[in-house]
Amino acid sequence: MPKSPTRVTDMKIDRELRLPELSFSKEPASPHAYRIAGICKATGLGRTSIYAAIKSGALIARRYGRCTLVLADDLAAFLAKLPTTNGR
Repeated sequence: MPKSPTRVTDMKIDRELRLPELSFSKEPASPHAYRIAGICKATGLGRTSIYAAIKSGALIARRYGRCTLVLADDLAAFLAKLPTTNGR
């Protein structure tokens, strides 16, 4: 029966067994859709303003069950259509 290693230097290191390398990006992935609370958090706009934009048709929203969702592309288009300021 072989003698068990008593020190770390006596053990053989199996270099073939390696864990896959994990890569983490510094930026979190952006969502494909936002809930109303997420829009408020991301833009600083209030819930009433968001629902008013949805009601007027300026912001396109979708429903999934009881959840109101706005696609990221639709939110970006809505924000791009907002009037610009003259540097004031």
